[in-house]
Amino acid sequence: MPHSAAGESAQLSVQWSWEAVLTLMQCLKDPYEANKTSVLQVLLAILPEMQGRPQDEGWIKELLLATVALTKSARPPDSVTAAYFFDLISTLKLTAKVSRKLCMALQGLSPLLETAIRLRKSYDEDDNVFWTAFLVLAELERQLNVAKKSLLEASSTGPLYGALISLRALMRKVNWKILPRDNVASWKAILCQSMQIAFEVATVVGRVVSNASPEGQLDIDEDPGLLREMQVALHRGLGRKFEAGRGDGSSVDAVKSTAVAAQMLLLCGWRAHREVSLFFGDICEACPLESGGAGMGVCLSLKQVLSIGDFFMEQMSTVRHRGAFEQAYTAFQKLCHMLWRCKHPELANLPGTWLGNIMAVIKDKGVCATRRSAGIPFMVQAILVSEPEVCSLATFHRAIRELLVLATMDTDASVEPKVHAMNVLRALFREARLGDAVMPYAADGIQVAIIGFESKIWSVRNAATLLFSTLMTRIFGVNRSREETQRKNCLTGHVFFLRFPPLFRFLLQELSKSAAYSRDLVLASNAFPVLLLLARLFPSVVEGSFRLEDFVPHVARCACSPVWKVRALAARALVPLVAPSARRTLLLQLISSLPGANDHCISHNAVHGTLLQVLQVIGYTRQSCMEPSFVALFSAKLEEKVWLASSMNKCFVSRAAYLDVILSWLQCLSEPSQLGTLPYKLIAAVLLEPPSDQKRPDIHRKEPGQEFLITTRQDFLLELGLRWPDLFPGPDGYFGFVLRSLSSTSLEARWMTLQFVRPVAWQPVPTLTGWLNRSSTESSAQSVMGLENTSSTWHALQR
Repeated sequence: MPHSAAGESAQLSVQWSWEAVLTLMQCLKDPYEANKTSVLQVLLAILPEMQGRPQDEGWIKELLLATVALTKSARPPDSVTAAYFFDLISTLKLTAKVSRKLCMALQGLSPLLETAIRLRKSYDEDDNVFWTAFLVLAELERQLNVAKKSLLEASSTGPLYGALISLRALMRKVNWKILPRDNVASWKAILCQSMQIAFEVATVVGRVVSNASPEGQLDIDEDPGLLREMQVALHRGLGRKFEAGRGDGSSVDAVKSTAVAAQMLLLCGWRAHREVSLFFGDICEACPLESGGAGMGVCLSLKQVLSIGDFFMEQMSTVRHRGAFEQAYTAFQKLCHMLWRCKHPELANLPGTWLGNIMAVIKDKGVCATRRSAGIPFMVQAILVSEPEVCSLATFHRAIRELLVLATMDTDASVEPKVHAMNVLRALFREARLGDAVMPYAADGIQVAIIGFESKIWSVRNAATLLFSTLMTRIFGVNRSREETQRKNCLTGHVFFLRFPPLFRFLLQELSKSAAYSRDLVLASNAFPVLLLLARLFPSVVEGSFRLEDFVPHVARCACSPVWKVRALAARALVPLVAPSARRTLLLQLISSLPGANDHCISHNAVHGTLLQVLQVIGYTRQSCMEPSFVALFSAKLEEKVWLASSMNKCFVSRAAYLDVILSWLQCLSEPSQLGTLPYKLIAAVLLEPPSDQKRPDIHRKEPGQEFLITTRQDFLLELGLRWPDLFPGPDGYFGFVLRSLSSTSLEARWMTLQFVRPVAWQPVPTLTGWLNRSSTESSAQSVMGLENTSSTWHALQR
């Protein structure tokens, strides 16, 4: 509700009743941040000028104390609510007077806070914020003292992060660059005390967020008294909600106590650490650096900046909880942004010095590689992203070259540095602000990732997988479909290899090596990323010296791979590499390479891989394969290999793949008669043979690929029957086959049949009966009655 003039705001405040204002204040407890912000804007427009309660010291005192109590809540939403209330309270006229009285009544203040009281000489427009911040800081100091004795108790009675959020909200209202001269000293004392407490909070919660397993911190076996301490802490923090867990006067279950207490402890730890980091980020962004001249505001000294920098360097290299170091990255980036542009030579060189120290730590294995290197990639990213472009990004280029060298090291002593380097490279390649700068190094990154797939160490392979995925997104863009690669996420081979020339020879060598492994039935893990990359390329009119056809023989040989996914991906990668004019020749070559029924030493992996490639080529060349001469020739070749669909082929998977090829080819033809005598041979090989699930007395025993074959066989027969219903023998013909499929013992066959007849289910059963008038035998009538008796199935399908 915008108000452009003070008169409008005053007039509006008269129209608001006190009950309506209280209702709005309750809306500040809304869990949605956007709603809180909107409500605060309305209250800031009407409450300061409103008569009555807002001008009553007693009401303001009550509201202040209630808001301070909210900072002690163990519920995170209450902490944010407290910050909004403090933001509102600090705009009321009598807040300074009330909060000053409350501050004077406090006992046991730190020397710096007592100094701030003595130094506060004048009453200015920032008085409200000063005394409110003083009150919050005193509460934070009290909670910290409790946390030093028992962090578990503090997590339930005063979890630190609530007061820190409120302190940050109030500090953001201060213009540190321009302050009344008389109050600079008092604000400086507040700032120094705030920083000192923030450092101590980070130290207290550090043992939680820096633990190898932050989620599990409590061991009752080592400390039997810990259970009682947890129960007391939970009772204080959760009150009656925790009472519900008690039975008939007995103690709370130890497992429940440990689970809830550990969760509260972790919540307190990482949220408090996050708020400390964000507090330092706000200070670095808002406060100017100390210079030789006399300024009008509070400035950060060289010692304070160095302390904040050391804090971030230490914390981000040791913290393991992601919620903590991700926000520390945001704050650290603000610090680096300020330092890179600082005129002080010692401070301006700090980011480069820190980066050198990080590289030295990575080389010396000074940090653990768990949790994807935790905060190390964020540290490097923050330093390099904030580097000014006027420096020609010299630090960035030097750092990424050094990381690439570390990532290519191949010794037992270089495992952890290699993992760290790949994790950092992944963070840099993923950063949008470094998009143009990192592209010249994408080829080197691809080589590092693909070579990492061959490592015998899992952590290296895992880091290589993540790096490769990031580079694919950086080069080709985000693919919106999980099933198919969109055309916009592909490049022509000419464009791709012009951008990354070293990759042509490298990919060719890796693929030839993988194809050799496939022939020897050895798993080659680096084949998958190479094929995944080649599947994103497609031929161009002008290829120059980069001929995609050079990859075709090696990709085709990957059909022999013992890994199903590699065979499937090789089939997807093969088609874009072949020029459209050569695809028909390739189809004939592939189908001719399939073994005959009398061949010995048949490799079912090779048969399956070749059939997958035929299937992919047919899918790409449906329009260009319709010449009558080619249709007749290819159909004849398929007919020669019809044994692959029969029981002579003992591999269920390759039988299903052959049926998929026939079905795809059938859908390309305008006239079913173009298949010649192939349908009759297929019916003899597929339909007249008992289904796989009816051959054995133990129908629950399944062989590899059996369900896959049953599904494909059923789909094939249903589609074939639509075109040649007369091929199905017996008095019932095709429709009898459909009805029998609905009562098949195979779940896969029943499901495929139901999916196939789903469009027919929308028609009334009498219509179906009329469709079958040509079948007048008694068995046909019984079949129709059987269909009518399955009306519940039809209705379920309709739903």
